[in-house]
Amino acid sequence: MRKVLTKNLEKLLTQISGVWGILSALFIPYPFHLFPYQQPIVDFLFRPILVFIAKQVFHSSLVNPQIASDTILLYLLVLWLLLMAIGIVAILSFSNFWRKHYTTFIALSHRLLCYYLALQLLAYGAGKIGKSQFYLPEPNILFTPFGKLDKDILYWSCMGTSHSYNLFLGFTEAIAAICICFRKSRVVGLLLATGILINIVAINFCFDISVKLYSCFLMLLSLMLLPSQLKQLYHALILRANGKTLLAPTVYTTKKYKTTKAVLKPIVIGLIFLEAFYPNISSKTFNDDTASRPYLHGAYQTIAVLIGNDSLPLTQTPIKRFFIHRKGYIIFQDQEDDMQDYHLDIDSTNHLLLLTDYQLKQKKIRCSNTKDNLITLQYHTNGKEYTLIAKTLHWQQLPALQTQFHWSIDEE
Repeated sequence: MRKVLTKNLEKLLTQISGVWGILSALFIPYPFHLFPYQQPIVDFLFRPILVFIAKQVFHSSLVNPQIASDTILLYLLVLWLLLMAIGIVAILSFSNFWRKHYTTFIALSHRLLCYYLALQLLAYGAGKIGKSQFYLPEPNILFTPFGKLDKDILYWSCMGTSHSYNLFLGFTEAIAAICICFRKSRVVGLLLATGILINIVAINFCFDISVKLYSCFLMLLSLMLLPSQLKQLYHALILRANGKTLLAPTVYTTKKYKTTKAVLKPIVIGLIFLEAFYPNISSKTFNDDTASRPYLHGAYQTIAVLIGNDSLPLTQTPIKRFFIHRKGYIIFQDQEDDMQDYHLDIDSTNHLLLLTDYQLKQKKIRCSNTKDNLITLQYHTNGKEYTLIAKTLHWQQLPALQTQFHWSIDEE
């Protein structure tokens, strides 16, 4: 009796996990390049009910009312999809067709989820190979004191300083993804993926990186898919040696299925590779470290400040350094090494920097630069005219960005 109950419970959990996995793959937001409509569809289908639940049931103020990485709405969405999976399985359990063919659905859902997991591993692997995930630290990060940086930025920045380690991680994830795409190597791929994802989850929790929920979802997928593959491997290697075979669901033995598989599989794998490497293809670069940077991008050290015609001592200047960020920001560093950032638009024709703060207030700064690596900013504050002269800092020459390798600690 206990064995029957255990077997029935295992069947039920397998069905629920299969349905939940498919629903999660469909509706957990991910920035697909080839299908950018997933987020609007998810918002349309789920956002109103999730916002209602968050406010009325959990009394959440919803600082960020978006279904995005590690938001309250994303946690609620995963729970909602689990409840949907339980409800769908409960309804289907009354169908004779489902009771006869649920094993076929489970087999197909596992195949689809393997491809989904392979896509995610290959996409993150491509991001590391192309250096777009762990990118080169920006100048403002390099000149921020170590203790003032959050742990997630510290981790991201340290990873971004090593191109070779990014290649190692990226190719490891890519190899796992490729192995998962093919039946004969799927066990190896899932074992490798499980190890990779457990490490990623540990990193996200230990360094407080805000993709905790999604990395846990991918880890659960690998842990969910691995046992079935190990079971098939056991039957193939052990039971067949004893004259027994494990019969696959009927769908895998029909001629129609084999023909369909021969046509669709290369297309699916091709789309996975196209989706994963789309950013590299569109940007025409496979090393973000060497990608072009915007005008004036870099770090600048204040060497003189004038208020009208009077010179201000450097120790009293409100701006110690400033930085032009590649994403369209200007960041000012004061004498206490605190940072203040503004959105930046550059009018190169009129030599103007257009700054916008978080209250959408704008400020214009006249900018001019000379051939001797000096840049001059002129602006008005509290009715006074300020002239700030700064020199260009060669941030690329900092020790953190140099390629170093020593076989022995005795080497200099």
